[in-house]
Amino acid sequence: MIWNIFLITSIFQIGKIYTESCPKYCKCVYGNQTSRHTGECRGKPVKLTYIPKFPTYITDIVFINNYLYNLSAITFRNISSLNITHLNLQKNRITVIERNAFQDLKFLVRLDISGNNGTTLEDVRESLNSLPKSSINELRLNHMLWSPLNDMSGIFDGLNGSKINRIELSHSYLHPFNGTWFANLPSLQQLDIHGIL
Repeated sequence: MIWNIFLITSIFQIGKIYTESCPKYCKCVYGNQTSRHTGECRGKPVKLTYIPKFPTYITDIVFINNYLYNLSAITFRNISSLNITHLNLQKNRITVIERNAFQDLKFLVRLDISGNNGTTLEDVRESLNSLPKSSINELRLNHMLWSPLNDMSGIFDGLNGSKINRIELSHSYLHPFNGTWFANLPSLQQLDIHGIL
């Protein structure tokens, strides 16, 4: 009798997790190796202009090759109540990143905005202040063609006080490069700058 109750409860819990539907043009997958639930919208067959609402069990969002021109807190309103830890926004033609863009993503561990060549270095610098200091661990800014700022000092100051462990800047335009940009990031262990221009 106890075994039957346990089995029914387990089936109900599993059924509840998977009864929420994934948005149209996206898919929800479970990674056996990572034990993570991922919502994916890869720009096929339709390129989306907003991040849709995902089931509550999703922890990772892969939203790539779509059209997200402007990133703000409103951009993430459909996922801000979820425990999103990994957010991949590669190649979305982002041109503006507002200062408060990531303020509601309280559990974010990894952010990837690589390949959004329309963004400005100044927008990226300002938006880093809105990343959650207690959880952010990895930042990927690969393949970014930025125009240099008159004052490049402090471009990563928004990460001060965070637990950032890895920053990727490969094949990005950051000239003249200066290692002192990372001086106030004591947890930083990995810096990928290969192919930096």
